[in-house]
Amino acid sequence: MPAGRGRPPSTSRARVSAVALDLFAREGFDETTMDDVARALGIGRRTLFRYFDSKNDLVWGGFGQVLDRLRGDLARQPRSVPLMEALRRAAASSNTYPEDVQGELRTRMTLITTVPTLQAHSMLRYAEWRAVVAEFAGLRLRTPPDAVAPQAIAHARRSRRQRPRSPSGSTSRRATYWPCSTRRTGCWPAASTRRGSGPRPRIAESRC
Repeated sequence: MPAGRGRPPSTSRARVSAVALDLFAREGFDETTMDDVARALGIGRRTLFRYFDSKNDLVWGGFGQVLDRLRGDLARQPRSVPLMEALRRAAASSNTYPEDVQGELRTRMTLITTVPTLQAHSMLRYAEWRAVVAEFAGLRLRTPPDAVAPQAIAHARRSRRQRPRSPSGSTSRRATYWPCSTRRTGCWPAASTRRGSGPRPRIAESRC
């Protein structure tokens, strides 16, 4: 099979994303094209678009899984648990990641918090996140999700910053995939830092 055409048997969505993230980190997001990513993978451009609809989605693509975990964790909260406590618990449980993906998460966060194109795209992602929270709040309050109360709760929870944990419970390396403070950049993850390891990254102001 000629190089650059077709799909090698080992190609997967995870590998496509990993290769793309490595290129973005080394060469720059804006400087790297979809053709560059396809060549690095040894696949055709059309095949690449079967995995991801756009270059933004190569970085943001895993956000759908975050929403699925959040939705599932919310659904598993007992009715006896108060609404805001159920949201807090679901936030914590849906933000638990294996140790072996922490490096990739930090790469994603660095890109999202420093590339203007990805920061702008975050408004679409946050709308999806708020919809999940508002839907759950609406069910608990027995009111439509677009009513004032569920929407207020969704926006309020978005302003709360949660920290993901590894299965062992360690939080020494943070990779926040829960909406960050409204005073910080309007992005999916907040910047990652190790506690006590130096100054935090500068994060742009956002008008959310």
